[in-house]
Amino acid sequence: MRCVVLARFLASLLMASVVLAGGGQMRAEEGKIRVLLIDGRNNHDWEKTSPELKNMLQATGRFTVDVHTAPPKVEGEPDRWPVRLTADDIKPYDCILSNYNGPDWAPETKKAVEEYVAGGKGFALVHAANNCHRSWQEYDKMLGYNWVSGSAHGPKFEYDVNISPVEHPITAGVTDFWHNRDELYHALRLNSEATNLRVLATSFSPPRMLRLKRTDKDGGEYVIDHCFGTGNHEPMVVITDYGRGRCFHMILGHYAESMTDNGFKTLMTRGVEWAATGEVTLPVIEPLPPAKRLPLYPQPQVVVEGLEQHLWHDEPDRLPELFAKDPAGMPQFAQQNAETIRQLIRDLRIPRVAWKLDGDRAVWALPEGKPGDRWWRIECVKQGDEWKIDRID
Repeated sequence: MRCVVLARFLASLLMASVVLAGGGQMRAEEGKIRVLLIDGRNNHDWEKTSPELKNMLQATGRFTVDVHTAPPKVEGEPDRWPVRLTADDIKPYDCILSNYNGPDWAPETKKAVEEYVAGGKGFALVHAANNCHRSWQEYDKMLGYNWVSGSAHGPKFEYDVNISPVEHPITAGVTDFWHNRDELYHALRLNSEATNLRVLATSFSPPRMLRLKRTDKDGGEYVIDHCFGTGNHEPMVVITDYGRGRCFHMILGHYAESMTDNGFKTLMTRGVEWAATGEVTLPVIEPLPPAKRLPLYPQPQVVVEGLEQHLWHDEPDRLPELFAKDPAGMPQFAQQNAETIRQLIRDLRIPRVAWKLDGDRAVWALPEGKPGDRWWRIECVKQGDEWKIDRID
């Protein structure tokens, strides 16, 4: 009998210890910022970037992160409203973090998000999440800068991120830093109706972004001077107010690799904390990779535009480079293949769809370009055997 009583006593002690431990865990979690990460659709590799985002946030000890993954498209059925969250679904969270670029969310989800943020909560997004919801005007206001027809990027490369002179707790103590290989978005559209928009970081989009070594189909090597930037300092981190809430827009972050430098981690974790609470308590994650201050290439060499090397190979990731190994033969080649080239450019949403090759001068213009755009026309002139930028309007 005594053995039975002792066993029951020990069991009750064990159960009490489990309950106490669970209660302590619950109390510990209560003090953390609750983040809802939305993914599941993206033209980027969300299956790698979402875990990177979740891990970096939770590693600070400041956040708990739940993930809502939109279901995949069902073959043969309408792909409508993959995200159908309700106001009750998002109410427990302090901040929504979007790593989503796909079909529109359900109307009730859009309305719930608007009311959620306007009521004082946070909204954050990463990189290609600014490509979607083109007709959602309130989303457009939250972001401040938005991907539209004419927005683009050059090839992926490493570059400096420059902290703007705007004083803000997200960037307090952060110096300019060298950023891992990434896309550098350019020609995003400013939304003039965004409230209290502040650009906290920029990167220079050089007219010549890289000198690339390539191998042709016969194994020979050649060099491509890539000219696909704007010559402007493009926004990389943007914040806005929306009602009583806050929005954090991180434009960096194409690859999981792009999210691993301490500069990105610092801005990302602090930005989500600020969006959720209006305050920043997290420190700068040291060491920050120092900026390299590379030349800005005010007069870059370019090669006349063409797609010869890409038509030889199935290289969709290289198509935006649009340069050939044989600049002398490109005018005739380009004219003979103009429709194919234009269609590829349209498919890739590259902002040079109107173009003209005429002897020793080549001209590219933005669609619907007009004076006042970031740039709308580039003229290149042939000097000897090289093509050089002559004018950017």
